[in-house]
Amino acid sequence: MADRRRLERFSLDLPTTVLSVTPHVDIAESRLRTVDISSAGAFVATSSPFPTGTRMLLELQLPGHEKLGHGLVKVKARVVRSVREGMGVCFDDDYQILPSAGNS
Repeated sequence: MADRRRLERFSLDLPTTVLSVTPHVDIAESRLRTVDISSAGAFVATSSPFPTGTRMLLELQLPGHEKLGHGLVKVKARVVRSVREGMGVCFDDDYQILPSAGNS
């Protein structure tokens, strides 16, 4: 089966926090990790994936630079694929890139 993705994906393990979920879904794990990521979405590893169609607000911790420090990306996303190992999410265009609290 050919890979149908239009955007390049990168294997990137980023700490990810689920900040909110709609419609209300019990959040068994709020601290997760990405497996891979592109500009349009990511695969998030979890033993308790949300149902397809679930909307959420995610916070992705970006790796730091010695002078710039770490950063955070807050992005709205929707679950487009839910499997036993995790969930594929599609990012909305609405996002924020912020310095993390530990930066000067």
